[in-house]
Amino acid sequence: MRLSRNHPAPKTAATKFTIGLWADVQRHLLQAYEYLCHVGEAQQWIEGCLQEELPFGIVEMDEGLRNGVVLAKLARIWEGEALVRRIFEHPKLQYKHSDNINYFFVFVRRQGLPESFIFELTDLYEKKNIPKVIYCIHALSHLLARKGLAQRIGNLLGQLQFSDDQLMQTQKGLTGVSMPNFKGVGQDLAKDMNVEPEPEPEPEETEFERRGRLLAEAEDSIIQLQAIARGYIARKAMATAKARLRLAERYIIKLQSRSRGVMTRRVVQEQRKEQWDLEPWALAMQATARGVLARRAWRARQARMQYTARYIVKIQAQARGVLIRRRFARVKGALRSSRVSITNLQALAHAKIGRKKHEQVVKSLEVPIIISGVVGMQAAARAVLKRREIRKQLAVLDRLDPKIILLQAHSRGVLVRRKVRNQLARLDDATDVI
Repeated sequence: MRLSRNHPAPKTAATKFTIGLWADVQRHLLQAYEYLCHVGEAQQWIEGCLQEELPFGIVEMDEGLRNGVVLAKLARIWEGEALVRRIFEHPKLQYKHSDNINYFFVFVRRQGLPESFIFELTDLYEKKNIPKVIYCIHALSHLLARKGLAQRIGNLLGQLQFSDDQLMQTQKGLTGVSMPNFKGVGQDLAKDMNVEPEPEPEPEETEFERRGRLLAEAEDSIIQLQAIARGYIARKAMATAKARLRLAERYIIKLQSRSRGVMTRRVVQEQRKEQWDLEPWALAMQATARGVLARRAWRARQARMQYTARYIVKIQAQARGVLIRRRFARVKGALRSSRVSITNLQALAHAKIGRKKHEQVVKSLEVPIIISGVVGMQAAARAVLKRREIRKQLAVLDRLDPKIILLQAHSRGVLVRRKVRNQLARLDDATDVI
């Protein structure tokens, strides 16, 4: 879990007591997170000085430094074997490991680190005040950086992530221990050494700061987008309300007319009880009233329809556009997903068409007249090809005729010479006899 002041936990319904308790837990976890980030900075600085990776993690830093092996190696980097002659290493923690820590004490005092920044032996060996040890490493990095012997320790605040269990475990270890001011270690060191403090390097932009900067740069665009979204939602709500009113309009008019009729009938009935002779006049008045009310309602309805006609046309056009775009997107997606199937279908169709054409050609060639013509044409073609091949061979032989004659002459000469040698050999063998 990555804690940050800009990203609080989600809100839940709770009492004032539980809200206060949650705030205390988050504040304590944030303190543990910042402490682990400073521990990670120290580990990163030590690994950079030793040019090797430590065999333990950030959370196990307190246990990994207890034997003093890492601190002794750190002292040997600058003091050499003149100070650190032998580093005692053993898998089980022993009191002899305190010699390694004493090498580190001698080293920091030779470098001129004030005593207020140096921790006690029990702070590390018995883990009484591990934050003081980490604070000493931070101060040593600033001191060596001022002398130009090492790089200044980095800033990893907001760049590391830890689980809730790791933060809770770290918070338990920090209970009852005063937390030093890691942010002002450079100024405190310069004040104790009576020197001018070094200018703090510009902090690197964290991920949250980068997001905040980008959001601030795009604030106008976001506001415009929000305004457009609100306008769209308002128009949609207005269109829904108008549609509902249009659907319920006829029922409302009927209800109103019935209500008016009921009220009018009640009044008329009371008047009838008082004046029975005014019945024709009352009927004419009712008809006139109904006509006036109906015409008034009709004119009001026409006015509403004329007023909302342009909005209705726009809404219909937008709805048609949305439906057409959705339909096109579905068709396009279906075509993309079925591209391989369409290709296979086309290949099968081409193969079937080719087979049909082949069958048609075979059927057309199976006619006896066509077969005899095709056979004669094939025979003539073979004869033409054979005559061409023979002419080519004869032409080659004509070109090679002198060479063949010469070769035959050489062959005859070889045979004659061989025969003469054989005869001379026989004569030589018969010389003694003759």
